[in-house]
Parts: sequence; structure tokens; C-alpha cells
Amino acid sequence: MTDNFQSQNRGASPLPPGRRTPAAFVDNDQEWRHSQCIALKHPEQAKSSIFRMRKPMNLHTDYGLITVTNEPTHSFNSTDNRRCYASEIPLTDSIGSNHGVSLNGELIVVVGAGGGATDVHAHSALVIEDTMLLAVGNHIACISIVHPYRLLWSLQVDVATCFGIYWQSQRGALIAHGELAISRFSTDGRLIWQAWGADIFTEGFDLLHDHIRAVDFDQSVYRFDYDTGELLT
Repeated sequence: MTDNFQSQNRGASPLPPGRRTPAAFVDNDQEWRHSQCIALKHPEQAKSSIFRMRKPMNLHTDYGLITVTNEPTHSFNSTDNRRCYASEIPLTDSIGSNHGVSLNGELIVVVGAGGGATDVHAHSALVIEDTMLLAVGNHIACISIVHPYRLLWSLQVDVATCFGIYWQSQRGALIAHGELAISRFSTDGRLIWQAWGADIFTEGFDLLHDHIRAVDFDQSVYRFDYDTGELLT
């Protein structure tokens, strides 16, 4: 356990009454080990197979099949892109990552954000009713999956990189695993709490029954309370 810990709590309701749990995704990449962050401290590994572009993520929803694809070469406001999306949403002025979204084969939107570069993997997105939460760079974007597929809100959840979005169904908790911060946020884009450690969170992350477990680069183990984000002893 480490003493270098900070937590900030911002009250908000996690999940409105009547909301259903997120849709299950098809591509459950259990072998993904947060490779983008590991590359920061092990650049010599960057050419290994774990760092290669992964296959798209598929989610079955009531509205059809959603596919999330990494688009590292996409350029906003350009006619020379490999794929042409109906809508482009840059979340920041400086773009480091782009993820495209298609619905039943239709290229509906591509979202870009700054921060550390992210790939597409099993925790890049989840669906709640008619909205999709998408982790791109250091942001989470909430997009309507009902036409006109507009951006509902976006939230920066880390100074560096958002590694993924997680859902704890028993508590109705949405959790963002960041490189430097663990965050809980609500379905309307409000930050409930945010907690930091002594080093980057690269060595393990789990949503357990009674707490959130994260392990940093120095193998320090953190156990965060779901409701407050406080460090548990």
C-alpha cells in the first residue's frame, strides 16, 4: 500500500432509475494488458505483437451491430481518409487518437482526442440504452446511437490516457481506468470522484465485489471504495 494517494469526491447520481445495464460486447480481449501504458516505461517492447493494431470491437445492441475501429491515420476535415464517416467529432484541438464507429455497416462517426495514444480493445466502449460510451485518448465521449448520432457529452478522465471503461452492475457504477487516475462518473457526464496513486496504473485492474483494485508500476496495490474513491486499508 502506498501513502502517495489523493482522492477527490464530487457528488452525482451514477445511474438513473430504469436504466438497463450496458450491452455485452462480442470481442472480449482478456489478454489485453494495457500495452499503451507499458510502452511508456518499456519502449523496447513497442514492436512486439501486443502493440500491433488489434481487430475492431463489436457490440450487439437493440439497434444492431456496433463496430469500433482504431483509425490512427484519420485526418479531420480531409477528403483523403481511407474511410469516410458521416460525422467527425474532435474533442480537443490536438488529436492523438481516433476511433471510428459504425452501426450495421454504416460509418456514422469518428471521434478524436488528445492525450496518450489508445488502441481499440475489450474495454474501449460500452452501450447503455441508446447511448455509447467511447474511450479515446484521455477522454470519454457519450454518443447517441439513434440518428443523428450526435455527441451528448465528453469528459476528460485522465491527464494522460484512459485505458478503458468498466461497469459494475451490482452498484450501477461506471469506472474509468486511467494511466494516472481512477475515476467514477455518471451517465450524464459528471465526475463523481477521482483518485490518484504514486505511479502509473499498469500492473492490474479489477472491479471486485466490495472495492476497486488497481496495481501501479511499482507493484503497489490500491483498493478504492466505490462510493467515495477513498483508499481502503
